[in-house]
Amino acid sequence: MTRPTNVASISPPHRAPETPPAERQFEPVLNSREGADLLRMHHKTLERKARNGEIPGYYYNGCWHFRASELDAWLKSAVNSGIANPSVLNRRLA
Repeated sequence: MTRPTNVASISPPHRAPETPPAERQFEPVLNSREGADLLRMHHKTLERKARNGEIPGYYYNGCWHFRASELDAWLKSAVNSGIANPSVLNRRLA
């Protein structure tokens, strides 16, 4: 026995509203020195962590590049997971 499908009860898949092309903007990309300044670490440390896959980064044209939003998300997850020592971070930010 098959159950009839009520067409009115089927909802279309959820789609996010489309952003008009004039409002789309790319996030600026930081070089390793700018990203390191944001995280308060040496740029070579940031590059090493990116190379090891610990921090999200993009290597192209012989240089490392980073998105500030991804570095911010990484820092928040590191602090929340206990990887980073908050007392050390607070001293560096002061």
